[in-house]
Amino acid sequence: MRLHLPSGIPSYEVQIINRCGTCTVYNVHLACSDFASTELVNPSLFHRVAHNNCVVNVRDKD
Repeated sequence: MRLHLPSGIPSYEVQIINRCGTCTVYNVHLACSDFASTELVNPSLFHRVAHNNCVVNVRDKD
């Protein structure tokens, strides 16, 4: 969902739902275009890998 802050800066809200009660979901890739944040975001929660490629709930592979 795209919103605008009082400053006019675009703001986005995304909800990711895990419908599997016993599954752990990680390394979810999202198309994120030219996303940039004005606030510091914990890179283990959300990380921009490349143009139009962001990862949510980042975990190292075993």
